[in-house]
Amino acid sequence: MDTPVTQSERYLAHLCTKAFLHLWSYPNLYKDQGKRGGGDGKELCDLAVIFGNDVFIFSDKHCVLKREGSSPQALEQAWSRWYRRAVIKSAGQIFAAERWFRTFPDRIFLDRKCQNRLPIAFPTNPTIHRILTVRGAAVAAREIWGGVGSLMTTNSKIAACEKTPLRLGAFDESGQMFHVFDEVALDCVLTTLDTVSDFRDYLVRRERFFRAHRAILAAGEEELLGYYLFSDSKSDERGHDFVVNDQVTEVVIDESFWEGWMTSRQKTAKEKADRVSYCWDGLIEKFSFHMLNGTQYFPTAGGVKEAEVIVRFMAREPRMHRRLLAESLLEAMDTTPVGRIRRRYYPAARPDEAWWTFLVMPRPPSVEREKYREMRINYLTWQCMVLRHMHPSALDIVGIAVDPQEGEITEDALYLDGRVWCKELDDEARELRSVGGIFTAGVRTERRRWEYPIPGEPGDDGDV
Repeated sequence: MDTPVTQSERYLAHLCTKAFLHLWSYPNLYKDQGKRGGGDGKELCDLAVIFGNDVFIFSDKHCVLKREGSSPQALEQAWSRWYRRAVIKSAGQIFAAERWFRTFPDRIFLDRKCQNRLPIAFPTNPTIHRILTVRGAAVAAREIWGGVGSLMTTNSKIAACEKTPLRLGAFDESGQMFHVFDEVALDCVLTTLDTVSDFRDYLVRRERFFRAHRAILAAGEEELLGYYLFSDSKSDERGHDFVVNDQVTEVVIDESFWEGWMTSRQKTAKEKADRVSYCWDGLIEKFSFHMLNGTQYFPTAGGVKEAEVIVRFMAREPRMHRRLLAESLLEAMDTTPVGRIRRRYYPAARPDEAWWTFLVMPRPPSVEREKYREMRINYLTWQCMVLRHMHPSALDIVGIAVDPQEGEITEDALYLDGRVWCKELDDEARELRSVGGIFTAGVRTERRRWEYPIPGEPGDDGDV
């Protein structure tokens, strides 16, 4: 993988890798269009996040907004030049990258010589999220109206904002959506919504909001984000949304929302509660590292492309769910009695997500490490089969097996596709449950927790 060539690109890559993890974040991808001899692949995009069916294409531009004078005319001229280069040109580059992704998904490379192909499968019918990151206007914005230097966010057409200084548009002339983030917005969004699911949900609901209301003006993207974080979805979907009365035709979001979020008890409580969830991120990175380096204890026959489904389900979980899963796994590791096995399972939060099952299994002193790992992966396989037998709706099951919190800790994971099922497998799973006593004692866990567990308020202990 080639290294990002500018400081701006390096920073974008750092933010995305931190939020979306290494296996799915690819800076400076290349295409073999026009390639001759030793290799002169053309850069495809500044960065892409390829996660299941979702593809996030980033175009990053850093150019300073310079005014020649302080008159309104000088600002308009400087803005028009900056906007054409930073926004309009970038939108065209994203469209070109999108066409290549859709037309030649098997000709995407990590290096300019086009020798190393993308290691994960590219979706056949991707959902594309177009993201423009534009930098260099913050200093001018602070000089003009103070604040943090963010640009106003609107749901206007992109071209229309060329003549309106310090405003960012969203739609091209054909109605295609672009998410345009300045440097202030990029930091706020990617450090707050730091999982693929949380970020994707924000973009999807942001686009729905922009299309549903006639005129939207936010003092900055961070204010839009603050409004989102304080509003719960009106539907049965997970998480937050932009809640506005259906009769409203104009929405103005002022400068109070981000400051309100940053100083809120909700934010403080959430950050404290979320600390444990980053153990889940670390586990994803550990599995990903061994997959990419070929050092898995139980390698899959299909290599990275087959094994990636396991960690993709792990990474699909939003921050709130990672908190619950990490708490449960660590608690089970800490409290499993010596010489005993502990099993747990959790139903999927939504139909397109995984069922989870954990196995904490100590190694008997008389059993060698290699034999123990084989025994443990077999037990985990049986556990997943029994879960599928018990719950026919469990179509995607991911099992994770670990040692208790003592001595060397190793982890194994496997995926069971519940769609590939038959009477023979169901009969075998029934027998395993009967003879092995797997999940006969009612160990399903469905504890819920508040996203913002405010001390002293009902539910602050986390149980509902």
